[in-house]
Amino acid sequence: MNFIKILGPAGLCLVTLPALAGPLTDLIMAPGTLTDLPSHAVVRYSLDRRLPGLPAGQAMPGAGTGVPLPDAVVDGEVLMTVTPGETGPQIVMTRIEGDQTKPVASFSAKGPNPVLIFFLENVVRNMAAQTGGSPFYIRNTMRATLAGAAPDLSGTGPQTVSLTPFAQDPNAARMGDWAGLAVDLTFDPADPGMITQLAAHAGDGPGAYSETMTLEE
Repeated sequence: MNFIKILGPAGLCLVTLPALAGPLTDLIMAPGTLTDLPSHAVVRYSLDRRLPGLPAGQAMPGAGTGVPLPDAVVDGEVLMTVTPGETGPQIVMTRIEGDQTKPVASFSAKGPNPVLIFFLENVVRNMAAQTGGSPFYIRNTMRATLAGAAPDLSGTGPQTVSLTPFAQDPNAARMGDWAGLAVDLTFDPADPGMITQLAAHAGDGPGAYSETMTLEE
């Protein structure tokens, strides 16, 4: 069983890849996508995160749940660098926010591109912090939605798959704007493992939540 180790302010999170098995994830998370990259090559994704504002003196609903409270990110980047390892090439993931470089994860290049897991974990943590909901429930609902998604490969060129994990959720009435959370995954069927863009948004207007990662040329 394969694992991706994701480091965050709350510590180590182990995400099992088989939990994401489905027609869409089997395509965009196929193993070995990054094995052809030369040593010391760097794959760059831009990262932008906008968060809803809170009234003065009001704490974030998830402040007492132990979920790491998110920060807004403007003009950030996520880097995946190929490095040699004892068992073969390794991919070292770091994120750059302002003048800070922070470690995220290290994993075998023989596995899938982990950018989807990294992005979705960010969305889970943001939703849990903003709503006070259980990150386990949010994460499992998103996994189930991914497992049931099937891309339409009848066309050519880049394709975007849009998911609304909580639109029919029995707890939607308590989620506020987050009940309408939309997650868009864009990839090229000719190279589906190298996801070109990931975007999530909840709510409308300048105070809404949005998070975007875009593959840089």
